[in-house]
Amino acid sequence: MTLRLDAPARRSPASPVSVLVVTQVRLYADGIANALRELDSIARVEVAASCDAALQRHAAAPTDVVVLDLAGIDDVASARAFVHAAPGARVVALAVREHDQDVVDWAERGAVGIVTRRGSFDDLVDAIHAAARGECACSPSVAAALVRRVAAAAAERRRVAPHQALTLRECEIADLLREGLSNKEIAARLLLGVSTVKNHVHNVLTKVNARSRSEAVALLVATRDPDPVGSGPGSSRPARR
Repeated sequence: MTLRLDAPARRSPASPVSVLVVTQVRLYADGIANALRELDSIARVEVAASCDAALQRHAAAPTDVVVLDLAGIDDVASARAFVHAAPGARVVALAVREHDQDVVDWAERGAVGIVTRRGSFDDLVDAIHAAARGECACSPSVAAALVRRVAAAAAERRRVAPHQALTLRECEIADLLREGLSNKEIAARLLLGVSTVKNHVHNVLTKVNARSRSEAVALLVATRDPDPVGSGPGSSRPARR
């Protein structure tokens, strides 16, 4: 899932997007729906007055993106349950409070887009377009909250189960993982076999207690360079000659 922090030029999906807006406030529903219908990139906009109605409508005729207007939904628990109950729904949570816990809570529950109460209509449109493309557009404040959560989780992980020190070669691999390189690209960069790189990547994931490559990258970005073998706490990596 790609976090896009700024967008100098709006990038629309390849095909028009269908949207389902969920809110109990008719004024919000009409305002959002009418504004979205003015956009060429939006093919269809429907409105549901409750999460139960939205779930039935989405099951009968799935939409590309579901916008949950939290400012217009009294039962937030139902909104949270909707994210799990609607299979394949790409949910954008609208009007999320700008508190780290609220932002993280919606991200952990599966919302692929988060627009805070300070967000603009353009922010909502960007989030809808990104969700339709399988990406995630969010404001710098939302991204900061998510990064703080990753850093806190990494610190807790180190406290509970400190990871083993990485070797110098594994530190090189970790640097390239942060850059987003594939195993094949890493192999070409370091003049190694792909199978050798796979073994090193596996060792890095094991040592940082990550369950997936993406989680390892998030942890490595949050914690920066793990100490290589022979380095003490707070020391820097030996310079390469």
